Amino acid sequence: IPKHAQRLYRLLEPDWLEADLYDRLAAAEEAIYENPDDAMVNWDVDELQSLFAQAGFAAEISVERSTSQTHLSEVAIGRWFGAAKGKRPTYASHLRRHLSNAEVERVRSLFLQRLANQPVDWSSQVAFIQAERVPIQ
Repeated sequence: IPKHAQRLYRLLEPDWLEADLYDRLAAAEEAIYENPDDAMVNWDVDELQSLFAQAGFAAEISVERSTSQTHLSEVAIGRWFGAAKGKRPTYASHLRRHLSNAEVERVRSLFLQRLANQPVDWSSQVAFIQAERVPIQ
């Protein structure tokens, strides 16, 4: 469930940045998942349930939360902070809507200095759906 995906700012220790910048970084990232125009990331279980119902299905949805260790590579950080290669904006593009270029660069540098090539706890939520077509009456 993308809306509940790992937040990158949560990989950083809050005291690695000034409180104001950390708070604005958090707000900038949360705004990504609240964008009503981005159906790739803004949906939740309620919306999923509604979509199945609109398509004529009765759906049971269960959510599994998990945390696993993942290796945070410099390549991944480079993708987050690099230039967009398609229509979807990068993480840095989203951040620049709320932070200055210099602040985005500070955040990128922190990821590289403190987290690159390190294992990190990565959380996610997966929806498991069992659906059955509702008979037409």
